[in-house]
Amino acid sequence: MSTVTLRHRGRKSGEVYEVQVWAATLGGTLYVASLDDSRNWVRNLRAAGSVGLLEAEKERSYTVTEEDDEALMLRFRRQTRRDHPFVARLLPLFSRGSRPVLFKLT
Repeated sequence: MSTVTLRHRGRKSGEVYEVQVWAATLGGTLYVASLDDSRNWVRNLRAAGSVGLLEAEKERSYTVTEEDDEALMLRFRRQTRRDHPFVARLLPLFSRGSRPVLFKLT
């Protein structure tokens, strides 16, 4: 579990944005998540269906699929708590009361 930098386009402005988010590899597949589905980066990924992931100053493109699987979200959360127990306790403070969202990157 770590953070990654995503590069995405604004759905209205077309501008390029970068955001750092939590990521985990579960069963060999990369996932990114947010506690709040109303965040702009979440809405931009939904609209675009793709995202760039910055690795060592190079960008790799991924197709984005929103996952609506509670068991998978639970695995993501457990891994977050296991790998980063202090940060995991703080994450709920950043939620605006909206629902969490999980994206699969392929």
